[in-house]
Amino acid sequence: MFLVFFLLCTLLSYSQNNSIQNDIFFKGFELGNNGSVFIPYFPIFPTTDLNIKSFDMGFRLIDNYENKEKLDKIYKLPDLVINNEVYYQGSSREGAYIKANLSRPISNNSFLDFNYNNLISKGFYPFQENKYSNLTVEYSYFNKNKDYAFSVFLNTINGFYNEIGGVVDYNLLLSDDLQEVILNDAKTKIKNRYISFNQFYKLQSGALISYNLNYNLFKKNFNDLNPAYFYFDDDIETFNDSTNYSSIKNKFTYHSNYFSSNNIDYSISYNLYSHSLLNKNKGDIILSISNLNNPINEKYNFGINYCFSGLNKNNYNFSFLHYIDLDLLTGEYSFGMNRKKPDFFNKNFIDHIDWETDLKSTRNLFLNFKSSFFNNLFNINFHYNKLKNFVFYDDNFFLTQFSNNIDYLNLNLNKKWNFKNFSIFQAIYFQKSFFDSDLYSNILSFPKFLYHQSINYSYNFTKKIKLKTCLDFKIHSNYFVKNYTPSFSFFYSQGDVKFGKIPFLSAKISLNRSNFSLGLLINDIQSSFMDRVYLNSHYNSNPFNFNLFIKWRFLD
Repeated sequence: MFLVFFLLCTLLSYSQNNSIQNDIFFKGFELGNNGSVFIPYFPIFPTTDLNIKSFDMGFRLIDNYENKEKLDKIYKLPDLVINNEVYYQGSSREGAYIKANLSRPISNNSFLDFNYNNLISKGFYPFQENKYSNLTVEYSYFNKNKDYAFSVFLNTINGFYNEIGGVVDYNLLLSDDLQEVILNDAKTKIKNRYISFNQFYKLQSGALISYNLNYNLFKKNFNDLNPAYFYFDDDIETFNDSTNYSSIKNKFTYHSNYFSSNNIDYSISYNLYSHSLLNKNKGDIILSISNLNNPINEKYNFGINYCFSGLNKNNYNFSFLHYIDLDLLTGEYSFGMNRKKPDFFNKNFIDHIDWETDLKSTRNLFLNFKSSFFNNLFNINFHYNKLKNFVFYDDNFFLTQFSNNIDYLNLNLNKKWNFKNFSIFQAIYFQKSFFDSDLYSNILSFPKFLYHQSINYSYNFTKKIKLKTCLDFKIHSNYFVKNYTPSFSFFYSQGDVKFGKIPFLSAKISLNRSNFSLGLLINDIQSSFMDRVYLNSHYNSNPFNFNLFIKWRFLD
């Protein structure tokens, strides 16, 4: 049945859906409920950002796509476009996700951008409810006839997540809400506050100077009133752990010849960090030279960042980008390298040992190439990373550093077609890592092969009403999916259970007018005709489900 369905999808579909939903659908999966932690299918390497982050373990999609820190918007005047929009979507079992946006000028020289997001999702299993709220307000003042402008940006996030730790033993005879879960009284609370004040001044020469000041406060608390032996010692009656982090960041930038074709930014940053695991406040001084943040009008782009003093002393990042535009080949290639110390709380959060004396800096050499051949006949993306001193959590929850080299390859081929009312997008990924021994192969856990297909169909009922449908399909090879520990919010390696070779299907159908959409999101279609499976050692896949959604853009 699956083979027949797969062949029909391959033969009948013709386009690409570029929505965020499809992007998310392919790149990984959430552990059970809306707002839960997200497991990516691709390894995450040290970023080019030299600053420490408040907390980058236990990544959640809802934070990534809704908390937009507009740090690079400082020298860009807002588009004076009025946008009033409300989006509603049902959640797992009980609850809803609501998103509202109001963007409009409030005078000839000022602009207001207001965003609010709220999620309540009970989930399919007992004690799985998630709650989330996000408020963002930005005010911009400018005068096109004057040289000075400024903006104020405020973001506040509150998250309340019930942690079940997984299903003990899934019982086919019981409904999901009656299944036994590992944790039944565990909660993670997250509070994040972010304030940014941005100024810029245009010089008579055409150059631009800007100043950015931002403050970030992050608090995370995990509390379990009934700890399970699986995660804790038998004699622990309750468990509570919290972390508090704050930072003040100052960045001064000189944008040379900003209104000409040769744009280069010179910046100096001073960052001050305060953390519950630090004995005293510590800071960084970072120098940067780059033209990567400016409009793309040069074939060659570069960026250099170096921390010459402070907590992250000697961290650096270098990147170079070249654009290609030939008759039969268009695209870009980039290469670079970075050196980054492990974030200070990674190890302290576990055993309160100073990582500076035990862990070496991770080094990453990277090469990227993406291109379109023969007038978009097909697209190719190639990524190569060479890592040394990679840091990960092993199957015993211990923070471990692999001192030898790791080589990682990722090759992606994708193609899109259009045929009348149909469209299709197909992509296949191949990725592989190379170690000195097979004993270390589960350090980087990812599927070797991935396939994604998006099928779209549209039909005009009238001149104003259009029917849109979309079917998303993905499948990947077997691999050792990392496990997740809610108590410390990190993923750790395991080599006992493989997961893969299971199709995942989702669909979307909607009726659309120019400013209004009404439709259904249909998730986990494969559960209607296949047995439920474990996504990793503890978390089970979701049942077939669907949610109503409404999108309404109000005309001014």
